[in-house]
Amino acid sequence: MVTVRPSLREVELSWSRKAKSSYVLLFGNQTISPEATEALWVSNTVTVTVVLLQEGTRYDYSIIATYGGVNSSTYKNYAVTTINCSAVEWGVTDSTIKASIVGAFNHVSASNGTGTHSATLDPANTVLLTGLYPGATYTLIVKYETFEQCQHNLTLPPPDISARCVCGGAGTIVVHWAPPAGVWSGVEVTVVGRETVTHPDRGGLSASLSGLQPARTYQVTACLLSGPRRSAVQTLDCRTDATGVIAGSVSSALLVLLLVALGVLFWKRRRPKPIRRPDFLGWSSPSDTYKPIQADLFEDHVQKMSRDDNRGFSEEYENFIPVGTENPCKAATFPDNKVKNRFTNVLPYDWCRVKLSPQIEQENSDYINASYLPGYSGSKEYIAAQGPLAGTLDDFWRMVWEQGVRAIAMVTNCIEGDRPKCEQYWPLDYTPCLYGDLLVTSASEQTQPHWTIRSFTVKNRATSEQRSVQHFHFRAWPDHGVPEGTWPLLQFRELLRHHIEQEGDGSPTLVHCSAGVGRTGTLVALDVLLQQLETEAVVDVATFVHKMRLSRPLMVQTESQYVFLHHCLLEAMQGREAEDEHTYQNLTYTNATALQQLPHKISSV
Repeated sequence: MVTVRPSLREVELSWSRKAKSSYVLLFGNQTISPEATEALWVSNTVTVTVVLLQEGTRYDYSIIATYGGVNSSTYKNYAVTTINCSAVEWGVTDSTIKASIVGAFNHVSASNGTGTHSATLDPANTVLLTGLYPGATYTLIVKYETFEQCQHNLTLPPPDISARCVCGGAGTIVVHWAPPAGVWSGVEVTVVGRETVTHPDRGGLSASLSGLQPARTYQVTACLLSGPRRSAVQTLDCRTDATGVIAGSVSSALLVLLLVALGVLFWKRRRPKPIRRPDFLGWSSPSDTYKPIQADLFEDHVQKMSRDDNRGFSEEYENFIPVGTENPCKAATFPDNKVKNRFTNVLPYDWCRVKLSPQIEQENSDYINASYLPGYSGSKEYIAAQGPLAGTLDDFWRMVWEQGVRAIAMVTNCIEGDRPKCEQYWPLDYTPCLYGDLLVTSASEQTQPHWTIRSFTVKNRATSEQRSVQHFHFRAWPDHGVPEGTWPLLQFRELLRHHIEQEGDGSPTLVHCSAGVGRTGTLVALDVLLQQLETEAVVDVATFVHKMRLSRPLMVQTESQYVFLHHCLLEAMQGREAEDEHTYQNLTYTNATALQQLPHKISSV
């Protein structure tokens, strides 16, 4: 048995030596005599290295053994010198590899963790591999029969990036990109002439560029990285938020509204409790376990539920898991409607979904992922909705118009933890944006540490009718979590409640987060239960959460949100009049100062 070890220009042959035997090796056109091999024998093995050969060439050889003057039968075989893969010009795209290889070979394969691909060959030795994965690294193996001619690692370019600008804070650009259909190790985002951010792949789909001027348009480039390779570069025109500009020119009417709302908050904290209403919406408790808690007993109730690491809350919250799950949601699963859902497990029930007016020649055009929710005084006081997607922006504003919505409460940010949570659905500056037939204009904006209040003017171009919509944006609430404290959310709720009572005109209040269930459900429950507390001096948290879950799945989505809801109610009951008065006086002084400075600000804009 002959062992062959080929290289680029040499072939080493070795075989076992029989005692008292001599050998003749015929290799290609060379004849190597036994005397020439004698000095290279090692123990009982004959080793011959044939040099000065051509790269990637097949050589036939034969060996004849002589023993006692008698020749053996001739052993015939072949050897092939190897090929230098690194010298081959490999042509790559994001899904193919093509090359012309010089030398002897008849099989080429490309392998990675997902499988092995075999190349097609033509008579001119052109290699073509197709159906490869963008951005992946492949190990190429070139063979001639059983001989491995060479091995080479090659990374394909990642797919072209599909990026867009989304909302960010003042002086910040956030670039979001669609999930790439391939392998990528990072993304390079550059503000042309200024800043480059290389964003590693940690599962995120956005990058933030800060330190820019507000209300300015910047040219931004983005490309995907996969090892040393880059995708084609995409160029975007991105505009920073105009928060700093708009805040400087906010109207005095909005500041007055803020002062009035805070005055109402302070007055409500100090006023006596009204007479208890005997029946909370006529709701019957879903089980004997759920009973209204008297206000003066609520603190003891929360302490009891909190014992043993919130064991009472955990047991009560588990009872909500099956509630409402038997309700059908067929409309949400129609093929045309599936793409309108942000999450596959949060679908509106058919019986209480919000229906849009059907559009001519558009099937299922009445669908939007939104549900009517009960309130304290009626069955459709709220609309709980998912944060709009890029493809549902027109539907979102059509719902606002058709339902007569006067207040939108947003309890998410557009981007959280490098992930998109809600599409930007309002103008970043005073330039109007058109959504279908509805023209939306930003009239004013006021930013506080935890929330932003905006005023929008919405005009229906088909009828020329115009309405005002107030946008209450609470920015300090993490996804699936709870705010750091209860007091900011209680203040935010008071501002929202004041607007509903003064301007709501009986229309539903639209509340949304990302999915429209966790933070949305907690805010709605807080608003309703505080109304119950102020009217009846009791709260029935479990009954109302049960009621909401009959209308939309997963309302108050986590146990921590359920516990936080109780602590907000407890905080409201305890009052903290001294702190309230101090906080109110400070806010009044701050806004009075802002009012004094307002004419100067307006004249300088």
